[in-house]
Amino acid sequence: MLTLLRSSTAFDLQKGAEVSADVYEQNDGGLVIYLSFISVSEKPLTAVTIRHKDPTDFFTSVPALTNSSANDISSAALYEYEDLYALIVWFNISKSTLSKRLSYIPGLTFSRIKAEKIREYGKLISDSPLELFI
Repeated sequence: MLTLLRSSTAFDLQKGAEVSADVYEQNDGGLVIYLSFISVSEKPLTAVTIRHKDPTDFFTSVPALTNSSANDISSAALYEYEDLYALIVWFNISKSTLSKRLSYIPGLTFSRIKAEKIREYGKLISDSPLELFI
């Protein structure tokens, strides 16, 4: 697969670039494949998802999240998904560093696949939600 990607002009796979593939099955039996490329010069993107049944619970979790890593936030979005509200925050730091910083916040998940599934199937409520809860 990497040989095909290198020969295509759609991707610039530099030496030392990290390639990851997230694959999950859809309800109709098909597969969705997300390819991620991180060049050696880019910082890693880590997805953090917080889900609450009551959106007012974000008033507690979001300030804790932003206080510990505000300078590393790339983007965020709030979705409604499976009768819950899901906040996805993308960080420009590694998963291991972020999990150490945020270990005291309950209910966080670091699954990039889950974040992409929520983005695809959830209903977007806000593409700049952090200001709502601070």
